[in-house]
Amino acid sequence: MIITDEGIILSTRQIGERDALLKVFTCTNGIQSGVLKAGFSTKRRASVMPGNRVATSWQARLATQTGRFD
Repeated sequence: MIITDEGIILSTRQIGERDALLKVFTCTNGIQSGVLKAGFSTKRRASVMPGNRVATSWQARLATQTGRFD
């Protein structure tokens, strides 16, 4: 299942050294949670702050699972 949408980041949490767990409120699909690889790297750290408006591509096998953002 792949969902491409626009949304607002609700919360972020660091996983490991560089990965991030995001909760994003999307326009048509509600709240989606997923892992963003290298989300807390020096290049992406400013773009994954709560409140930012983002274009997302979310992918998971089932709609109820925690997916991953690209």
